[in-house]
Amino acid sequence: MIILCCHDGVHAVGRELSAISNISNCLMKTMDDLRNLFLEALQQETDYLQKELPHHLYAIINGYLQGGGKRLRPCLLLMCAQAAGGDVEKALPAAVAVEEFHTWT
Repeated sequence: MIILCCHDGVHAVGRELSAISNISNCLMKTMDDLRNLFLEALQQETDYLQKELPHHLYAIINGYLQGGGKRLRPCLLLMCAQAAGGDVEKALPAAVAVEEFHTWT
């Protein structure tokens, strides 16, 4: 049996297909919520960089950051923070840093 903590509680997943489907929906909702939270933090970082960096350097960095993607790494970081009992808001700078580092390497 698998135990999964989700935004709406703790679920035990057995072999029933409906239970697995419910968990999948819950996980997708959690990922969407965290992705949106992350994208807001990324936008704040981008706004800050635009003010602080020379235009040519900002244009290069922004091009990488606005490239899109699944943003899986920052979401996983935020999910780990939640699972460990941490504050997602406090983990956002680390999530942004992980995405920046991943994007630039």
